[in-house]
Amino acid sequence: MLRIIRAFWHDQRGIALILVSVTLPAIIGFSLLAIDMSRVNNLHNDLQKGAD
Repeated sequence: MLRIIRAFWHDQRGIALILVSVTLPAIIGFSLLAIDMSRVNNLHNDLQKGAD
């Protein structure tokens, strides 16, 4: 039984799919956050120019 657990623990097949499925939402989330913050900054600048 211990041999089966060790073999499963050291098996590397399919690890890329797990890494992509974990990191892809984080990358997309940070990208969307950057886009939103850029939009907020542009709107703030437009409102500031209108007030001046």
